Amino acid sequence: MKNALLSGCVALFLIAFLVLPLAATVRDAVWHNGHLTPDYLFYTISDPYLRGLLANSLFLALMVTLLSTLIAVPAAATVGRWTFPGRTLLLMALLAPLIIPPFVGAIGMRLILGRFGPINLLLIYLGLSENGLDILGSGKLFGIIVIETLHFFPLLFLMLLSPMAQTRGSLEEAAAGLGAGFGLSARKVLFPMLRPTLAAGMLIVFLWSLTDLGAPLMFDYRYLIPVKIFDTTSEIGSSPVGSALVVVLLVVVLGIFALSRWILGRNVAWRSVRESASHPVPLFGTPLFLRMMWLVPLGVISILPHLMIILISISGRWAMTVFPESLTPEFYARCLLDPIGWGGLSNSLWMSACATVVDVALALILVHLVVRKRVQWGWLLDLGASLPLAIPGVLLAFGYLSLFLGTPLSPMSSATSVLIIAYATRRLPYMVKSIAAGATAIPATWEEAAYSLGGSAFRVWRKVTLPLLFPSILAGAIMAFIFSLLEVGCSLILAFRESDYPLTKSLYSLFARATEGPQSAAALGVIGMLILTMGLWFSARLLGRRIADLFRPL
Repeated sequence: MKNALLSGCVALFLIAFLVLPLAATVRDAVWHNGHLTPDYLFYTISDPYLRGLLANSLFLALMVTLLSTLIAVPAAATVGRWTFPGRTLLLMALLAPLIIPPFVGAIGMRLILGRFGPINLLLIYLGLSENGLDILGSGKLFGIIVIETLHFFPLLFLMLLSPMAQTRGSLEEAAAGLGAGFGLSARKVLFPMLRPTLAAGMLIVFLWSLTDLGAPLMFDYRYLIPVKIFDTTSEIGSSPVGSALVVVLLVVVLGIFALSRWILGRNVAWRSVRESASHPVPLFGTPLFLRMMWLVPLGVISILPHLMIILISISGRWAMTVFPESLTPEFYARCLLDPIGWGGLSNSLWMSACATVVDVALALILVHLVVRKRVQWGWLLDLGASLPLAIPGVLLAFGYLSLFLGTPLSPMSSATSVLIIAYATRRLPYMVKSIAAGATAIPATWEEAAYSLGGSAFRVWRKVTLPLLFPSILAGAIMAFIFSLLEVGCSLILAFRESDYPLTKSLYSLFARATEGPQSAAALGVIGMLILTMGLWFSARLLGRRIADLFRPL
């Protein structure tokens, strides 16, 4: 009876704040003027302009996925399978883009790629171009591809890092003993073992780049489906076009999510090779030199947006010069004293904290039911808890607008409650995966011993299970908190009043100011980046290599 009640609470939350918002969007897409019609769904596919937006979005996602794969695979093979001087420093540089969303990194990239930015000024000075490259004019899509690739390739790199290290073992040694060279061994042994993780990682990168809203907005590139959905939020209730676009994109997203789960679910061969893993071996000489020739520049490029954001935040006057003419820390004080800047930071801090508390409670119940009790419908609860990792914030936020429009929870009047719910729903998977990883590592015999000594269920949970799970709970809570703090899609769409602005909406608002906007936005972005860096560091210390599992769709 108790398990049924707990299952009902979790199921009610997922249905109310995940299923119903998406169902409301589907309803608005197919129900118009009192009758059911698929006309608007067909319109999104048949209209040349909307088809062009979808083609642009698919092209962007495909290019980002291919470039991320070309970068991440050889980088993970080098860092994961060999040791060499500076390996830790290089690893930190390659993972640095994880601490900054594309939304924030685009501020730095806009300055770097600007018509009179540092790159173009150098090209003009060196005589390689007469007027520079108009990247932010005719080449905005190229800039978005660059910033999204820099942000998403570390995710694939992180997912491949541990498998790359663990596949270097007896299987490769056996292949070498049978006379297989490196090429044959890689094709017959290494690649089949990595294929499920690689395929699932590529699907995740494709999905996240397809639905990213922040970078296109910062580059002011409107010809993508997520931006079109953002632009139609003001038409909810009057025009079903936005809802129809969300439904089309939702079908693509759910298909990719199902495919990635199926791929990783069939990953039986990979689990069997963990025991044959060996430690990385030293790399030196010409092989090391050849790899460092491209890995070191990659590491520098990876941290370049961070350096540019920091530089922008302290630059006084910076126009028509490669470097700022003066430096000043005043913009940090300005952004914190500004009602929008300080309000956005304080709103995000406490809303993210509230959402994290909700996630901790839900995740503890879910792990208890699915991992410990193995209830009959546990797999369905696990699926529901994993789904928010795949549903983009822009789609979920649009669903909340459709569901709560005209109700006391309408974001038009106050977005605080809806944002807390959105953050809790979006970041629940991080909490569940972290606690589940800790729970599976606890031998069931320890709890059984406590029960045999006369402990009640609650006392055993409080005295035995909870202390053992505490590191995993803390790591998951930190991850849920910091990623809620810098949530982009839900924050941009659901916050309408300045008093409700979270951090990312405040950053977007500051950036749009004609004077000193980029400096104030960069200063606020650096503050968010520091919070995210500290959170990821603590989580990595608590979870170790298991932190990569938090980004998996399973």
